[in-house]
Amino acid sequence: MWARRSATSFRVLPPSRLGAGEDTGANRTITSDPTVLWGGLTPSEFAAGLVPFRSGPRPSLRGGRHHHDQGALLSESTQNTANEPKTNLGIDVKRQFVDGRFGQVHVRVAKPHSPRHRPLVCLHMSPKSGRIFARFIEHAADDRVVIAPDYPGFGESDPPPAEPHVTIEDYAASVWEAVDALNLGPVDLLGYHTGSEVAAEAARQRPKQVGSIVMISAPVFTADELEEIRRTYESIPLDAAGTRFEKMWASVLRHRGPGMTLEMAASSFAENLRAGENYEWGHRAAFLYAPRYAAVVQELPHRITVINPGDDLAEQTSRIVPYLSNGEVIDHPEWGHGFLDAHTDAAVAAIKCALEK
Repeated sequence: MWARRSATSFRVLPPSRLGAGEDTGANRTITSDPTVLWGGLTPSEFAAGLVPFRSGPRPSLRGGRHHHDQGALLSESTQNTANEPKTNLGIDVKRQFVDGRFGQVHVRVAKPHSPRHRPLVCLHMSPKSGRIFARFIEHAADDRVVIAPDYPGFGESDPPPAEPHVTIEDYAASVWEAVDALNLGPVDLLGYHTGSEVAAEAARQRPKQVGSIVMISAPVFTADELEEIRRTYESIPLDAAGTRFEKMWASVLRHRGPGMTLEMAASSFAENLRAGENYEWGHRAAFLYAPRYAAVVQELPHRITVINPGDDLAEQTSRIVPYLSNGEVIDHPEWGHGFLDAHTDAAVAAIKCALEK
């Protein structure tokens, strides 16, 4: 049994059974004018690298219960940067490669002088890389080792073969290869969108090696939603007009959350390009895994905290509640895509609080 908590009352309900999103910023304008969209460059020039580099609150879910968003309780950083972190926090951040089944796996590793908690493994969304955690990991690594691997085929990691299609199970196995190579032992997991599925699968593969799990979004799709999202994220063929790149850029702008600057958006866009023609393989794997995702979560004994930002998967994430045997969903409607850079300190505080419950 699980309960939904509103502002003033409780009632008992019976049990029942990833992205891009709405543009909720009134101050954001999306244009198809190439001189504006591409900063005065053509799409081909932009793609070649010739660029400088929701509304009201919803109730929240705890262990099967929805409780109120925690945004007001956490301080937020006002410093933003889309570059690799340069915060002078005294944290040793390295980038390195380890051997994996598909070749080399690229990993960002942040180490404090005196770790006091289990290492934290950060698992990225599609079609991005561990770079989305670059600022976060340095801020979070004051008391634990924090790593962010790139899945095979993304960021700097070597790609898997075209056939058979790469799966979430493959991504999870590659994560364990990185963990083993770094001799980390038991770890906590932080997954973001596709990374939430990878976290669930990694915990299923090695349940005894996982402590706590935090998921940023944990979507449960209907069959119709899944079919629609598959169509949305089909690979766009290359053409001389740069159609793929224009649509990608428009999507990044449409989905950027509060505090996500244009520089951050450009950095996010650049990550999409690094996977080349394989850029939708991560989404393809995620959508294949999606029908069994909730069942995998339901079987996990680990403490799972789901952070539900105000992005495109907020509604679908609220459906994970009855599958959390030991966990909660905490709404953060004030956050959206890019919040790890735009609100780093608040994100670190929320995630560490969840890991330590």
